Amino acid sequence: MTIQNEFSRPVAIDKVDPKVGLKKTIAPTSAEMNALAARFDLQSIGNLTADVIVKQMNDRLTYHVTGILRAEITQESVISKEPVTSMVEQEIEAWFEDQGRIASFEQAKRAREDDHEDERELGEDRDNPEIITNGFIDIGEVAAQCLGIAIDDFPRTEAEKTEPADHIEVDPEKTKDNPFAALEKLKS
Repeated sequence: MTIQNEFSRPVAIDKVDPKVGLKKTIAPTSAEMNALAARFDLQSIGNLTADVIVKQMNDRLTYHVTGILRAEITQESVISKEPVTSMVEQEIEAWFEDQGRIASFEQAKRAREDDHEDERELGEDRDNPEIITNGFIDIGEVAAQCLGIAIDDFPRTEAEKTEPADHIEVDPEKTKDNPFAALEKLKS
């Protein structure tokens, strides 16, 4: 079964300059924005753009995708069901590995000894990179996943955000004694 991404922008890894990387600004079509809105249960998406940089790391097997995603989204308020429009700005970061180019242990050891520029503490995402499929990284799908992360799970209108939370006012004169009040009396 082949999964069709709503916002597919494949980048061939052999087009990524090893020294400077590859910079792209991507934006979905109207149909793609509608499909993304359906995927993320949004009323609509407008003005979505992603500025993306794909860099090949010194091991020549790993690729780092970074950038920024900006979008205007409209979702339904969890309180009133009214439309809530918000601006989303989300950093993009993903790691990919080309398992088709994995060298033998001896070749990797020699490459590691020759190239120490890329030494740094490894993060969780880098330790578990996504697999590059058929020589392509789908930066559109990376952007779509970052959009999904940025969506407010509990959207509310501005008025709903400023309304005080539901609470019960308690008149201390009308309350029953606290069951621990007797213990407090013994303490004194």
